[in-house]
Amino acid sequence: MDLLFSKFKKKPLLAKLCFYILIFFLTTQNLLYFDYCAHRMIFPLMIAVLALITNFPAEVFNKEIKKEHKITALILSVPLLFIFFFYITGIKDPVTLFVNKVFGPLQTAIFICAMAADLILAYWIGLVLSFSLYGKFKKRLFGMGAVIAALTFITVIYLPLDSYIANIENFEFTCVNFIFYYVLFFLSLAVVMTLVLVRVKDKRYPILYKALLAIVIGSFVQYMFLNKHLPYLGLTNKLMVWDVPVLMINTLVWIVIFVAVFLAPKLLKDKFEKTGNAVSVIIFSYHVVSLILMFVLAPSSVFTSKVQYYFDSSQQYTVSSNNNVIVIVFDAYDNKDMVNLANTDQHKFDQLKDFTMYTNTASMFDSTVTSVNQFCGGCDYDPDYDLEEWLGSGWNSDRTIDFYDSMHKAGYKCNAYNFEISMLEFADGKFDNLVKYDKPIERKVEVFDLNKFYEDFQKLSLYRSMPYLVKNLVSLTLDRNAFHFYVSYSLNDTSIYNNSAYLANQKYETIDDNVFMFNHLSGVHAPCDYVPEQENCFQIMYNLIAQFQEMGIYDNSTIIFMSDHGSHRDGSESAGSSPIFIIKEPGISKDSITLNDSPVYLSDFIGTVAVNAGLNDPEQYGSSVYDFSEGDQRERIVYERLYDESLPIVYSKGHLSYRLKYNAFAKYVITGRVSDIEGINPFEDDSIEIIPMKECFG
Repeated sequence: MDLLFSKFKKKPLLAKLCFYILIFFLTTQNLLYFDYCAHRMIFPLMIAVLALITNFPAEVFNKEIKKEHKITALILSVPLLFIFFFYITGIKDPVTLFVNKVFGPLQTAIFICAMAADLILAYWIGLVLSFSLYGKFKKRLFGMGAVIAALTFITVIYLPLDSYIANIENFEFTCVNFIFYYVLFFLSLAVVMTLVLVRVKDKRYPILYKALLAIVIGSFVQYMFLNKHLPYLGLTNKLMVWDVPVLMINTLVWIVIFVAVFLAPKLLKDKFEKTGNAVSVIIFSYHVVSLILMFVLAPSSVFTSKVQYYFDSSQQYTVSSNNNVIVIVFDAYDNKDMVNLANTDQHKFDQLKDFTMYTNTASMFDSTVTSVNQFCGGCDYDPDYDLEEWLGSGWNSDRTIDFYDSMHKAGYKCNAYNFEISMLEFADGKFDNLVKYDKPIERKVEVFDLNKFYEDFQKLSLYRSMPYLVKNLVSLTLDRNAFHFYVSYSLNDTSIYNNSAYLANQKYETIDDNVFMFNHLSGVHAPCDYVPEQENCFQIMYNLIAQFQEMGIYDNSTIIFMSDHGSHRDGSESAGSSPIFIIKEPGISKDSITLNDSPVYLSDFIGTVAVNAGLNDPEQYGSSVYDFSEGDQRERIVYERLYDESLPIVYSKGHLSYRLKYNAFAKYVITGRVSDIEGINPFEDDSIEIIPMKECFG
């Protein structure tokens, strides 16, 4: 490195040019490997601006570089590289990057060059910052360090953890997943920012120090005393406008804080710096102690995530040598595509000749979680319910309990795979492959999206500490798609969900018990390569039919190929989606597949299974697909999720963890075909009722 820098001593213009090329490369690295994030460019741009006004890059060539400077530069390279990789580029782990990305020779070469450039830049900046420790800026280190430590600790560690711990019941991950990186980032940012900002010119330094001190005090006052108008988690509706008196009082408080801090030197004179340092230390110490107390008083779920229920997947390909009701669910497969295929490629359905395909099917809901729980658990929508109440209303209802009890009495093993139930305990006693541990066991994290979590919580932290006026100006309320499900776990249930993987292992075995199997597969759910996934779905159907025929259980089996919902809406207009429902009853033999346009509903599912399973009085479990004929006028209600900006944000817990994507349902009442609602915009049609969600339903 020294040899490289020695080449620049006599060429300062070339040195500056190389420095800015490295800065530009650092600024744009996020574009090379990850999704674009504008805020990741702020740090390198700050370095570039500082270099412009302080002769930053050339300074190392104008001074004697001693051994202690080099050692310090190497030490400072560590936090700098951490900031480069973790914050600017967004790499938690370079190994993970190569595992998740398929890099060709060119991309690999670019990646290696980027890492080398970052290393050179980190050492170069480290050399300059080392002068801050040994030169004229040494006296400023404590004061600037105290105010920077207070500011970064509040925004980087305290507020995100405060939001996390205060709402722990809504998260399915622990602080162990992220706290180590947060501490490293806080330390790295505090050290680097302190050493950078102490170098500001003498005339500007007092202004900068007072401004930062005022921001620290103002942020503390804001989130401690002035955020009472913010709802849950410190968020608010993006379009919310504060009442004028509230806005004026809040703005006035901030003005008073800034004026007081800037006028304080005239009153305190030479004691101002000591007073300011003391205030910073007190605020920093308060937050450290407060955070320690939060951890001491926090529930155990902050530190460990435990599970007591899981679905055993060992019999995913196990069927009965006697009677079967086999349900294969292809996620998001829409009737529009299936019917179009039937009209253009009839031979594709030759192996499905004994089946009936219902072409006018409606699901009550347009998402997997809601739809599956509705037609398997009888969870009909009630806007007064939150998610847990809604699930309980269906799974704990007399009808649902009686249905699964009757299936068991009829000798059926009821197994579910990749089943979308948010709180597994509701399926206890219904599905036989639901396992309950004697004591909850800790779940092991497989993937934790640290950078996504950091971005969302950092925005939340900054938003909480902002004055209301700035909140309004920047509308930094988080995108409604924020707070995604950050973590996935290594589950005991390793049910195969992917179509290709299911095909690769599709070899059925038999047991003597009757079998009712519900198997949810990826189907054609976006994002996917639609054509090959559609082909995989058909191949799964063909394989099942062929194997059942070869095993001699085809005639005794009810086979249902269906979808949990149709295609999702795109934009504000209804998709008019219709899930596929294709069924073969025991003992049925035909020359070709039957297309039936009867108005069936996925709420007919349990009744249909009851009929084919031979249960007594199947009508007690509701209607079946056999109760309706083509041309019947039947009222069916479809709830499609949407986001209404005039309604408040709602939240969800459980399977969906945190989602802000939806806050309402558009309620469509269908009496004819499902396609009748396609293209209807509920915001422009007064006949469509928009129902606010109490809690996010997917």
